[in-house]
Amino acid sequence: MSEEKQEGSWELARTDGKIGTGNWEAWGTDISSIKEAAEDWKKALEGIEKPWLCWALDDNWNILQQQLVKEAGWTPIVGNDTGLKKPTILPGSVYVNFNERLQLPTMWMHFPIEFAFLFCEKLAFWHSDLLCSRSDMKQYAKTFEALKPGEMAAVKHTHGWWGLKDRFRNHFGELVACTTKEASLDQFNNGCGWWRHIEHHPNFDKAFHKGAKYYYEHGTGTWVWNKKFKGVVKTLKVNEKDGHASARVNNKPERATKAEELNEYSDLADITKALKIDDLLPMVKQ
Repeated sequence: MSEEKQEGSWELARTDGKIGTGNWEAWGTDISSIKEAAEDWKKALEGIEKPWLCWALDDNWNILQQQLVKEAGWTPIVGNDTGLKKPTILPGSVYVNFNERLQLPTMWMHFPIEFAFLFCEKLAFWHSDLLCSRSDMKQYAKTFEALKPGEMAAVKHTHGWWGLKDRFRNHFGELVACTTKEASLDQFNNGCGWWRHIEHHPNFDKAFHKGAKYYYEHGTGTWVWNKKFKGVVKTLKVNEKDGHASARVNNKPERATKAEELNEYSDLADITKALKIDDLLPMVKQ
């Protein structure tokens, strides 16, 4: 594999690995192999009441995420992309190789969360490049625990005043979110979940949508589910300024992998101090 298409790279995700990024246009309509893989995921999560997915791209970031989730009273479920083979698993966390059966060139967190209804009753998740204060984590946990069957919680991404400047790009994001089995299933049945390009979803009803054009991005489907199918979404607020280390959001040049961007553009000492979680810093690898 060329350097440009190294495991876990953006280039791989844009080419051969697009099939594993949560993209209906790339995947197609046959989900039989996903259903088989989800049987393994279901067994791995059996007996876990409050699973919170922590997708490992950078080991140090993931260690901190696991600890914050544990302190919030949830069970960290560690998944990983192909760029990080063996993430550190803290005591009390559970590792799941979501790609073991499918063997995709790359796998983003978006891939399994689309099918939460196949393997758990409720699933929380967040971006690999996000850290939060303990007070925010406590509030998220409280909101997630209070979700009723058929509800979900997520961050609303709008553009301009009240989202009116560019309605086309409005969507719910997986920056930090939680879904219930019933919400996930209803989204799937109505052809509008977390994956990109919902117009290629096997259950997308072209007659119902009457030629409507939708934003391609992850989470657009959950916005459509909320607006057109009356799906209930509890909106969340996130301290992105202090805790979200996104190169794109912060207008930094793209590097080969997300992990490289985290290491080059973010300082965990500064971030943890700003969030008042710097007492956790000794846990990370120097």
